[in-house]
Order: sequence, then structure tokens, then C-alpha cells
Amino acid sequence: MTAVLEKRAKSAPVVSIEVDLIDPSPFQARRKFDRKKLEQFAESIKKELFNPVHLRKIGKRYQLVAGEMRWRAVKDVLRWTHIDARIIECSDQEAAERCAEENFKKVEFLPSEKARQVTILLDQGFDPKRIATILGFELLEIEAWLQVAAMPESVQTMLDEKLLRLSAISVLAKIDGEEHRIKAAELASVGKLNQHELRARTDHYPKHQSARHVSSPVSMSSVKLVDLNRQIIALREDLRRLKPSSITVPSEKERIKENIGQLISVLQNVKQSLR
Repeated sequence: MTAVLEKRAKSAPVVSIEVDLIDPSPFQARRKFDRKKLEQFAESIKKELFNPVHLRKIGKRYQLVAGEMRWRAVKDVLRWTHIDARIIECSDQEAAERCAEENFKKVEFLPSEKARQVTILLDQGFDPKRIATILGFELLEIEAWLQVAAMPESVQTMLDEKLLRLSAISVLAKIDGEEHRIKAAELASVGKLNQHELRARTDHYPKHQSARHVSSPVSMSSVKLVDLNRQIIALREDLRRLKPSSITVPSEKERIKENIGQLISVLQNVKQSLR
């Protein structure tokens, strides 16, 4: 779909549009834009030519399809009144896919933003398999991010600020009620309880059945295998976000290195057994 949009954009003439007549994309998952990154982007714009933004006409105004960082840098940092653009015709679904694809190729998203992007695409009628392809996820990750999207805003903020591990969300998702989920998240915050301890401490909480469920296309004989796969995905995300420089205690470093070695050995054995 995005290839079709690119073809339309290339055939559209470049026009100069007032920046104040442009609205951000409603399919944009990001809510905050780093000022320093915008300033750096603005400097690069001043030094060289940049690609025109892609817009679509909505009434008497324009809506961004691609190039939001360029638009914000021009509008909020450089304070230019106009920006070069190509006007294209596209549906909501096409605009949503283009926005998501552009973002995930260029920007490191926060957990809450990844979750929001999944729900945006799902609401636009994309099936989970297509969403996984657009965002570069595995299919099981889609359900994991929907679980994040269902969390209270304060819990999502804890994830964004690395105060909560992603692996805790599968436990929180089984708890009913916002208040109980927040309390459980506080218990699980980094350095307090691991996943198994959290499950034991929250076992008496009311249980919740998720309203949005994405089934795996693979038929598995055991639910434990599905849970294991989700835990591996969550662990992978946690490790990607880990900053080794933040670990300063030598004994803690050695313990982590030893545990990683053991984990690698276990994972290799599991991988071999799945062949």
C-alpha cells in the first residue's frame, strides 16, 4: 500500500504550503517530540535540501501523511511560515499505514507508543498479521502490546521510564480493575518483585479476561508454550532497553554475566529440542 502512495507522491507537484494550515496525523502514536532532536533536525534542514512533506487535503486544511518531524522542525524551531509539500489522495487506512511505517523505520519508540500504534492500526481495520508486518513485530507481540495499551496511563508511564519491566505486564493483564493493576505495578517496579513473586502476591486479586485477543496462527497443544514465547519476547524487549553503563557494582555485574551465561545455555537447549 505504501508503495502505491509513494508513486502518487512522486507524480504530485511540489507546492509551498503555510505551516499553520497543516494538522498532525491523527494516526501518529507519538505524543511527545524531543526538542533537542527537533533542533538537530532543523540544523540539517538549514544546511541541505530536504524532501517535501506529504499531505492530504481535509476540508480547507491539510493533514500530514509523512514528514511530521520535518514539519515540526520548520514550524517550531526554524519558525518558517511555509514548507514544501506534495499533496496526495489517500484513505484513512493508507494514511495510518504510511505514518506507522515511516515512524518505525526512523524512530525509537517508547513502550506506550508501540502499544498505541498497534491499537491505531487495529482500529483502522488491519488484521494482526498485517500489523506485525508493518511494524516489524512477531505476531505474538501484537497481543503483548495490546496488553500494554490496556494498562492505566500511570503503568504505561512506569514502562516508559524503565521503572517497570515489560515482562510484568502479562501478570498485570490478568488482574481486573485499574486500582489493582496500579498497586500490582508498584509492587513489580524494578528491584522489588520478579514475575513469579508478583504472580504469587497478586493471586488473590480479581481476575480479568482481555476483551481484545489476538490468536496465534499456530495451533499449540499447550498454553504453557504460548506463555513461554510471550515471556521470551518480553525478556528480549527488557534486555534491549537495558543500559550496561547503569550497572556500577562489580559484584552485580559478575552475577548478571553468570546468569546470562546460564540463560544462553538454557535457551540453546530449548532451541535444539524444538528442531
